[in-house]
Amino acid sequence: MKTAIYNLMLILALSLFMRSNALAHLKANKPNSRESDLQSDTDNITRKISNAIYNTYYNPVYWKKSERATFTILKVEINKIGQIVDIRFSDSADSVFTDTFVKNINNQDFKSALTDLVKIKDYKNIAILIPIYYEPKFELHPSVDYNHIELMLKFNKKGVSGNTVFLKPVTIRVLSKGNS
Repeated sequence: MKTAIYNLMLILALSLFMRSNALAHLKANKPNSRESDLQSDTDNITRKISNAIYNTYYNPVYWKKSERATFTILKVEINKIGQIVDIRFSDSADSVFTDTFVKNINNQDFKSALTDLVKIKDYKNIAILIPIYYEPKFELHPSVDYNHIELMLKFNKKGVSGNTVFLKPVTIRVLSKGNS
């Protein structure tokens, strides 16, 4: 349990460190137009990925199936030649959440956006991690227990290993059921 907390704190600290270093680098090095175009393309692609995930769960049909808040991570495995070989949720996602994703995400826009991101960023032998938070009803202080945190970092009962890249988290808040 202490290891899970330590790992989570380490991930948060590293992400803050990387973000601050990236901002300092951007201020020091003004990008040329090709770099700006690449960043713009990347932003558009990650927006498509986030929107596909968001639209899967911001759906009245899904709301009837799940009343439970979900904290999970979507992992996209890229092999050494740059092909997507696996897409799966961490062990913290329940079966209703994962089944809904599998049924609805066969959308070509999602898969093609992932493929475009891998190609533009030249990702090889890496895992893309996308944190997801689904909140079906407003909670002033949402909470998770330590076991859930540990499950967020495991996929098929194995911890995350190897090179990873975190994308921006996707937050899905249902403001009012019946108002879509």
